[in-house]
Amino acid sequence: MADENNIEILTQSTAVDISELEVFLKPYAQTFAVTEIHPGPQASVDWFLPPNLEVVIRGVTANPFIASFLGVVSAHLTTEFAKRVLEKAVEKFGDAIIDKAAEGLWERVIKVFRRSKEHNVSFSRSGKSIPVPPLKLTLSLPQYETIPETKLCLVFAGDMSDADLCEAYHSVGKVIEVATKKLEDRQNYETRIQKMVAEDDMDAVTDIIQSPGYIELRRSRFTYVYRPHEKAWVEAETLAVQHVLEDRLASIDRMIANGKFQSSDEGVQEMISEIKQQIESARVR
Repeated sequence: MADENNIEILTQSTAVDISELEVFLKPYAQTFAVTEIHPGPQASVDWFLPPNLEVVIRGVTANPFIASFLGVVSAHLTTEFAKRVLEKAVEKFGDAIIDKAAEGLWERVIKVFRRSKEHNVSFSRSGKSIPVPPLKLTLSLPQYETIPETKLCLVFAGDMSDADLCEAYHSVGKVIEVATKKLEDRQNYETRIQKMVAEDDMDAVTDIIQSPGYIELRRSRFTYVYRPHEKAWVEAETLAVQHVLEDRLASIDRMIANGKFQSSDEGVQEMISEIKQQIESARVR
């Protein structure tokens, strides 16, 4: 199946055998490339480091894969948008292609993950060797007319066993549903903004644009990393600051223990609840 968009494999190590993966992916796009990358110094946290191997499926080329991943968890889908994405893809591509996309990719992904992991590529930071993720899968999400292309980045870290990888891979559909719900929420904001602009209510437009909810959703990519010990996909932006959030909870607990805060105080309970909600809402199980 050909398409005007493309698929690209980015790799830091050309020694990783990706021939089977190439053969499988090439029919899905008219343009296909394997690009060797040479990242420079990195200040990123571990989950944002350039992976040793990244499979990027852009534009509508990603649609059968998106639908296929959703199909794997179809019995658990709760949002209407995700259900519509799956239904439209089945109508366009047929059940056979939809079923083949994710499972066919899985058969190759597990092999390249093992090979990439064996290379132990790492960055040196402050004298410490930081391993990079062996594999990242990047997919373009279904587009709304008023929202620029948004990507979903799925990081498969080096501490994952084959069993972890299998569980993570076959729950990707749940992450896609969460990500598409974010797009739907953003679209609701964009619709409100258009309405306010038409009514020349620029103060209301400014309020929406500056609101934390809109800022949180107005991103070009959502990045999730799988955490084997939690059996959950976790949004990397929250994971990067989770230690700070946990320190805040610990500090509140100490203040309660020291009598500076009252555990029954409504404001204290609200602070604790907000922090816990921020941590938990970043997880997809």
